[in-house]
Amino acid sequence: MLSGSLEPPGDRSGTGSQGRKKPLKVTQVSPTLGPTVLYVIGTYPGLTTTFIDREILRLRDLGNRIFVLSLRPASAGTALSSQQKRLAEESTYLLPPKLGRVVWAILFYVVSRPHVCIPLLLWLLTRPHPCLKDRCMTLIHFFEGVYAAHVVSNRTFDHIHAHFLDRAATVALVIGRLHKCSFSLTAHASDIFKHPVLVPEKVVNAGFVVTVSEYNRRHLLSTLPEGSADRISVIHPWVDLSEFDPAAQDPEPTTFRIVSVGRLVEKKGHRYLVDWRQLEFPATTNGIPRF
Repeated sequence: MLSGSLEPPGDRSGTGSQGRKKPLKVTQVSPTLGPTVLYVIGTYPGLTTTFIDREILRLRDLGNRIFVLSLRPASAGTALSSQQKRLAEESTYLLPPKLGRVVWAILFYVVSRPHVCIPLLLWLLTRPHPCLKDRCMTLIHFFEGVYAAHVVSNRTFDHIHAHFLDRAATVALVIGRLHKCSFSLTAHASDIFKHPVLVPEKVVNAGFVVTVSEYNRRHLLSTLPEGSADRISVIHPWVDLSEFDPAAQDPEPTTFRIVSVGRLVEKKGHRYLVDWRQLEFPATTNGIPRF
C-alpha cells in the first residue's frame, strides 16, 4: 500500500487541481521545427544504447530539436560506432563535475527557490526506499539534478525526457521542478524489475510514461493508484528495416538458422531460444560475436 503523497509539496508547476497534468504548452516554436526536448540519460552512448540513438535521430528527422544531457560518459575503451561518436560529441556531460560550479548551483537554487528546492529534497528522502544505501543515492541524485539544472540553465527547452526510471528520472524530476518544465519517462527493465527506486513517485509526477511492452505496463500499473491507466503508453523498440539488405538465400536451405542479437547474459533470455541441435551461433568474446 502506498503511504503519503506521491507528489512533492511546494510549487506544482505543470499540474492542475488534484494533480491533473496541464497540456504541455510550447511557446515560440518555429512552424517548421518541433519543440526542443532535453534528453536526460544516465550513461550515453554505449554499445547497447542503439535504441536511444535511433529514437533521437528519428525525432530530429521529424523536426524536433533534441539536446542530450548524459550524467556520465561511456567508459574508456567502449566500442562505439561512428554514428555514436558523433552523438557523443554533441552531448553535454554532467560528470566529472567542477566542485565550484556544484557549490554555486546548490547555493543559487537554495536561495532563489527555497520553496521548491528544500521541500523537494525532504520529500524525496522521506519516501519509501528499499534500503539506506538507496536513500543515500537519492540524496546524491538530487544534488546531481540541482547541478544539472544549473548546467542547462543557459539553454531553452520545452520539455524533458529521461530514459530509465533510475537516476536519470530523479535528475529529470529535479530539473523539471526547478525550471518549471514538464518531463516524461521511458521505463525499460532493470529500472522497474531488478532495482526499482521511487517508481510510483516518478511515474505520478511525469507528464506521461512510455514503456517497451504491455507486460511492463501492467507491472507499472500494479504499483500505482487506481485510475492511472492512461498515464502509461507502450512503444515497442524498433529498427528501420530499410537499412538492412539481406544476403541472397539458398533456395533450398538444409539448415534453418536464427541469429539472436544481444549480450550473452542470463537476463536476455537466450536460454529460452537456444536449441543446440538446430541452431548455429558464432563464437563470442566478452558477449560480442566473433565472425
